[in-house]
Amino acid sequence: MTKQDKIEMICRWFFYFVLGFCFAVLFWACVQFHTEVELKSKLYARSGIVVTVDRESDIVEWEDGTGNVWSFCGSDDWEIGDGIACIINGQGTPTLTDDEVIGARYER
Repeated sequence: MTKQDKIEMICRWFFYFVLGFCFAVLFWACVQFHTEVELKSKLYARSGIVVTVDRESDIVEWEDGTGNVWSFCGSDDWEIGDGIACIINGQGTPTLTDDEVIGARYER
């Protein structure tokens, strides 16, 4: 094997390594994008009125416009009658019983 053949072989292996690395990065980026889009499609917003504030157990319950009662931890400054807007994770299922409040803000 001549010196020229060795150089060509090294260049060829380097090219395959870079190509494989590019495919791996592309695959990772596609998986990350798909996961982000999938998570965003599970999120939705609800608003309502605070109906119960239990400071001992640190739980706030609120009722939305359709009569569903939701709860979350963090009774800090909440009072009965406060308007509330929440972001809810639907967990990718059609039922509401497994949905989770992931963010709550005062609504004016």
